[in-house]
Amino acid sequence: MAAIDYALEEIAVESATYVACAAAGLETDVDSVPYVAGWAGGQDPLAVVAQAAALIDELARLIEDAIAPADTDRDDDPDAEAAVAVGGPAGGAA
Repeated sequence: MAAIDYALEEIAVESATYVACAAAGLETDVDSVPYVAGWAGGQDPLAVVAQAAALIDELARLIEDAIAPADTDRDDDPDAEAAVAVGGPAGGAA
């Protein structure tokens, strides 16, 4: 990717953070939308975000991977699912 200016970097990072937080169930639009609009200056914020879309996608994936639960194999373990359902180890007291 070609070099980008500081404003576009800010827009890309904030947009990627917004996407990753939304995927995690966090609502950050109240802060993110005006922040991106401010860094867009006189340009259309949506056009500027579109310009940085590939970088935003790459950064969002990195953030999502970093905050994803480490134990992703629970789906393969029925005992783990039972433990979650009853609040303790499967077949025993919590």
